[in-house]
Amino acid sequence: MVQLAISLLGSFNVSLNGNSLSTFATDKVRALLAYLAVESGRSHRRAALAGLFWPDRPEAMARNDLRQALFQLRKALGDRQDDRGFLTLAADDVQVNPASEHWLDVAEFNEHIDACRAHHPDDLSLCEACLARLERAVEVYQGEFLEGFSLPNCPSFDLWQVWTQEACHIRALEALTHLSNYYESRQRYEQVLEYSRRKIEMEPWRESAYRRMMRALAMIGQTGQALQQYEACREILRREFGIAPSQETFHLFEQIQNGRFDALNERESSAVFPWQPVAQPQEGSSIPPDQGEAPASHISSAEDPVASMIDEEAHLVEALDPAIPLSLRESNSRALLDLLSRVSFPKVSDVYQPFMDSLCTLALEIQRLHAGQILSAGRLHRLRKTLWEVISAFQASDHNLLVILGLQFITEIFTSTI
Repeated sequence: MVQLAISLLGSFNVSLNGNSLSTFATDKVRALLAYLAVESGRSHRRAALAGLFWPDRPEAMARNDLRQALFQLRKALGDRQDDRGFLTLAADDVQVNPASEHWLDVAEFNEHIDACRAHHPDDLSLCEACLARLERAVEVYQGEFLEGFSLPNCPSFDLWQVWTQEACHIRALEALTHLSNYYESRQRYEQVLEYSRRKIEMEPWRESAYRRMMRALAMIGQTGQALQQYEACREILRREFGIAPSQETFHLFEQIQNGRFDALNERESSAVFPWQPVAQPQEGSSIPPDQGEAPASHISSAEDPVASMIDEEAHLVEALDPAIPLSLRESNSRALLDLLSRVSFPKVSDVYQPFMDSLCTLALEIQRLHAGQILSAGRLHRLRKTLWEVISAFQASDHNLLVILGLQFITEIFTSTI
């Protein structure tokens, strides 16, 4: 029987013997548990953990803070100091004990996805076993990884959290896509509607999910609701991005409205999980490892779920950023970002220099995350919107023009990498 259950997909929740635990002393203790549980496949140097969670403290003080946090964590879990305890502590290392009785939702989620990837590397259809695995995976996925959780003044932990969150997010979208494909091909439209709604909850701008819902509703005779889905799609794209739905979505709307709808399915993929997982950043690294150029693939964007997401998001990019100079679009954005991260702004007051340096680092990390297909274009747009809000605040306060221009330059550069 599993004694300790750790749920991180959605809000943070830990239970022991069926009873929810709320006795964690601080958020850092919670974050320490989350990190050690997810990264349980290896041991962790105490020095690295101290630097991860207390980056601004001298090493001796940070290691002492880590000792206190580990003590508070074991106390909260009622952990025992034997070969079946949750944590294995050594003088220089810390690790989750693989022999301990515990369950982690992230681990189960990834196990199901990985099993399907291995069993169907490039196959068209799901077997019954993998269908059950994917259904269980999306059942376990109750929300974004550590949703609503943040740890101030811990940038490396923040990056790890975003990296893990985006990896799980994309995997969940892929699973929902394959389940929708499976059930639509078998004309089981209630399940199609269920999984399409899940995709829209995760990414409200996802046009392909709206189209699938429109088709499913039309096929079961609910034409009015199908047309309402188009209006919902149009409204979210107008409100969030100031654009109209794609021609493909509008054409489907016209077909349903005019009663000329055909039952052709829009298969978003014909290969189950053809993409290999991307390596996570290592401890002590503020920027994920460089992924290099992606290898050429024989899988077209119409067949691959990740590529189809990128194609769909290209519609948003083209509509949002027509004014980006062609020279910037064609430039080597990685080289520009590397240069920008090193350049100084001699006319900018030293008060603003750390702020500029932080933005340069942010731009580099965003570019790296997107190059590894871990940060979706939709989320990049939200980050871009946030940057423009910062620019507006600077303009309203009549701050240094060079700072404003620098912000705009950084924004345009990482927007052009999408």
